[in-house]
Amino acid sequence: MRKFRSIIFLILFSMFLVGCQTTDQTNDVTGTVDITISENQQEETIAEAEIELSDETNLLELLKDHFDVVVQKDGFITSIEGKEQVPEDDIYWMYTINGKSANVGAAEYEVSDGDEINFDLQKVSY
Repeated sequence: MRKFRSIIFLILFSMFLVGCQTTDQTNDVTGTVDITISENQQEETIAEAEIELSDETNLLELLKDHFDVVVQKDGFITSIEGKEQVPEDDIYWMYTINGKSANVGAAEYEVSDGDEINFDLQKVSY
């Protein structure tokens, strides 16, 4: 009976140790993304970059690392490459990912290999 308890103890202790181990679950992102900065419905290109990805990052951090970007505290982009929004004229920075309108803020979007991202300073119609 004592041997049986020892075996049970060893099994439970082993399970405890396995459960306490930390795992490194970083999802390294590799590849490239293309970012274009434009205005007036992409009539004029302001800047372009093919950016090599080396680790997991969100779009806002990627922008900050490669372009001159002004961001409000809440993560709202107000200027890219010196081109500012004009709220009183309903001119804002909008962006698309792979040709589709983004449905999250740049700080929430996790870039993926092959993404084609366009930030465009444009008049927004309501």
